[in-house]
Amino acid sequence: MIAVANAGFRAIAPDYRGYGLSDPPAEPDKASYDDFVIDIVSILECLAISKVCVFVIFHKWINKL
Repeated sequence: MIAVANAGFRAIAPDYRGYGLSDPPAEPDKASYDDFVIDIVSILECLAISKVCVFVIFHKWINKL
């Protein structure tokens, strides 16, 4: 992430709901890719980051996709 920042970009690494310090979804079995996308879009909006050119890299989503 340091290299990304040094290249002039922002690097944001949110945890999926229920990981890190976040609360798990009310119904974890019903959590979906759409929920994650909504979370990412909300973060971008809160940080006033344009969604024109955003790269998203997923990690450890084998069981969800």
